Amino acid sequence: MFPQDQVDTMSRSPAPSLPEATTRLLSVRSFQWYATLVASALLLWLYAIMVGKTGGRLIYTLDDPYIHLALAENILRGSYGVNLGELCAPSSSILFPFLLTLPLAMGWGDQAPLLYIVPATLGTVWLMAGLVWQNAGPGFGRLAPLAFLVIPPALILALNSLALMFTGMEHPLHVLGMTMFLTGLYQAFQPGGRPTLAACGIALCALIRFEGLAIAPFGLVALYLAGHRKTAWILGGGLAGVLGAYASAMWAWNLPLLPSSVLTKSLAATSLSEGHALVGLKTAIWGVYSSLETRTGALLALAALLFTAGLFQREGHARPAQVIQGLALLTIGAHLCAGHFGFFARYEAYVVATALCAVFLIPRDFGLGRGALVSLTSVLGILLVTGLPYFALILHTPPGSLNIYQQQYQMHRFATEYFPEPVAINDLGWVAFQNDQYVLDFIGLGSERARLLTRAEGRTVETLQRLVREHHIAYAMIYDSWFPNRPPSWRHVATLQTIRVLAASDKVAFYLIAHDQEARMRAALQAFAKTLPPGASLTLTAPTP
Repeated sequence: MFPQDQVDTMSRSPAPSLPEATTRLLSVRSFQWYATLVASALLLWLYAIMVGKTGGRLIYTLDDPYIHLALAENILRGSYGVNLGELCAPSSSILFPFLLTLPLAMGWGDQAPLLYIVPATLGTVWLMAGLVWQNAGPGFGRLAPLAFLVIPPALILALNSLALMFTGMEHPLHVLGMTMFLTGLYQAFQPGGRPTLAACGIALCALIRFEGLAIAPFGLVALYLAGHRKTAWILGGGLAGVLGAYASAMWAWNLPLLPSSVLTKSLAATSLSEGHALVGLKTAIWGVYSSLETRTGALLALAALLFTAGLFQREGHARPAQVIQGLALLTIGAHLCAGHFGFFARYEAYVVATALCAVFLIPRDFGLGRGALVSLTSVLGILLVTGLPYFALILHTPPGSLNIYQQQYQMHRFATEYFPEPVAINDLGWVAFQNDQYVLDFIGLGSERARLLTRAEGRTVETLQRLVREHHIAYAMIYDSWFPNRPPSWRHVATLQTIRVLAASDKVAFYLIAHDQEARMRAALQAFAKTLPPGASLTLTAPTP
């Protein structure tokens, strides 16, 4: 990732006062390998705990990755949506569902995301470890051996590498993209520096998440300022071509440019997409206020203030430092206005990585290089203040996986093995993946019709009745708390009880809509109940007279 001559120079820099053999051992490359091996060991340890709880099968801590998998499954069949033949855009990523088609075609099944998120997680640790040791390492002096041992776990924690990977989502690739972009941009500004790493990072960010797409134009400008004008023009043209093809497909299919996952979760995005600029502005202002109420949002705002101060300290600041600080400010500001926090810290992970990159690429402004003890304390302080809240997420990862196993995976089993009929749900993911029956998503991620109708009319009895009638739905598996107004004709036949870690409820209600299927559905539920794992139970109601 770093030019060899630069690595050799960095390898000699940790501390002249150390023995020469120790100095060679404490090189940047050694530190990167050590940090990556620590990350690999921790990931394997967490993986072993998770599969031990779920009967030997890795279940992600969120139901969302199975939306990507359902979409990828149908892309292989020549369609674009979670139901074969019904067009919709449920994915929060342009590229990720297409990437998943390869391991799906190879027979990886629900483990397909691992082909990408494992290398992305380890790649980020490798790059960030290089940044830390290159720029902070020279200040550690005789404390370098101690720093070599204790910094990698703190760095892995600050990047939320463990919990983030097991969400099964595309976010580790987004984090890698931002790290590649900023690391490569710093190199691109150096005499003889190449723009390849930065260009690849910009492309990955733009195509893997829509937040990355918003930052991509500024990345192209930064490449241009670094003197790589041809690369900036070629990359800009290539991205414009890909995005133009995507927009053309959405227009031809009568779908919005932004995916349903964004439009159902972001009021700011919905308002702007519908031309309500004033509402979007008000939402952005409220977003900043809400973001500052979170611990991570407040830390990012503090980092933004420090970056702003750095921009005005012109003396001794080269253009690369100013550009990187400016990009970090833009990224943080945009996320505070319109981004989300929480859900295993997956939404803010790329912003945190951006801020850490800026800190370690510009170490002088953050107390680094001012004595061994101060440097080590500063690095550990920055990493631990950032990462300590993520330790709780690591602890929640195995029970979170168990929660999805007990609830959504068991719903998938019932819908595919015991009662394969058209079904309505409110939590799209596992139920739709590897299911050839129609799956009606009341929330609207998997059905543009449902999204628009619900947005226009709300979750009314009439709306629910219209949707289930249009799609000949036989039964529903929903959270009662999400649907207080249900059609009176629906018959409550059972309730699935599980633990609650991340799921919105620990109870899933089963409603029969096609009354002529009652005997068959009750027989299926009785057989299904006998196969439930420990911690999950099914309670059947009395038959209708």
